[in-house]
Amino acid sequence: MDKKLRIFAGKVVVESKLSKSAKLQLLNFIQNEATDSQVKALLMDGEITGLDKQAEEIVNVRFENHSISKLI
Repeated sequence: MDKKLRIFAGKVVVESKLSKSAKLQLLNFIQNEATDSQVKALLMDGEITGLDKQAEEIVNVRFENHSISKLI
């Protein structure tokens, strides 16, 4: 589990314009349920998605090439 990734994602959620309940749900997901690949997909796409092994590999490659990865 990449702690810096999850902290960054939590910061993005807290600073978003989402409702308080939506923020709490997302923070719970990030902290307790999501894989690192799901957190990366959430940061890049703004969606929670289920990922199989092949999709995780694709997300990881996309994330390495995405500008947001430079911020973490």
